[in-house]
Amino acid sequence: MLHSFTGVRMDDPRNVRDWFLTSVWAMAMDAVAAALILMVLSSLYMWFELRSKRLWPAIILSAGLLSCALFCVGLRWFY
Repeated sequence: MLHSFTGVRMDDPRNVRDWFLTSVWAMAMDAVAAALILMVLSSLYMWFELRSKRLWPAIILSAGLLSCALFCVGLRWFY
């Protein structure tokens, strides 16, 4: 809900975005998300080009992905 704030309720078909700033907010959030994805992908590409420094970052990346996966699975138990 925080990432898709539009100023109206999602399940009410009578409401539309009637306020200019809600459209600006939605477009800004889309732009921020796209920029973050581009930043992460470009940093992974630059890291991959460093052939001599791959072991420890790969271990850290794997640990981060594992902890994220466990967090997401753990949330499913409570939701």
